[in-house]
Amino acid sequence: MEFLKSCSKCCLEKSFDSFHKGNSLHGLKSQCIICCKRHYDPEKARNSRRAHQARNREAYRKLVREYDMTHKAEKCAREAFRRAQKLNATPPWLTKEHKDQIKAIYIERDRLRKLDGIMYHVDHIMPLLGREVCGLHVLWNLQILTEHCNLSKGNRV
Repeated sequence: MEFLKSCSKCCLEKSFDSFHKGNSLHGLKSQCIICCKRHYDPEKARNSRRAHQARNREAYRKLVREYDMTHKAEKCAREAFRRAQKLNATPPWLTKEHKDQIKAIYIERDRLRKLDGIMYHVDHIMPLLGREVCGLHVLWNLQILTEHCNLSKGNRV
């Protein structure tokens, strides 16, 4: 048995999957997805979002700084993905699970730092910008090394 809901805009009865999630009794918006899209103005929404960000710029910066301080491993993983993407070193076939496993390596690096008091780096076994060969930013090309060991390795295998 399929449940139906009436759209407040077009007045047609449609199935629940024709509505976005919302805060009403059914947990759905009052207008169907088609009507929402028909009346949505992306330019107006973009300008509104930009104006809000401009008014609250310092508050956003503070929130980002606080988040980055409490989530250092995630920040480092995000930055590594960004650098690798700029170098075209992140393959498009990486799944969310792969990315989560890579994040786990950065979390493990932070755990080791706290445990030993030694600085550790996440290193690419095959460098992303090697002379003869360029590696990929993938789980099986990453290792945790001490800072000294990684810096002495340089951009070599």
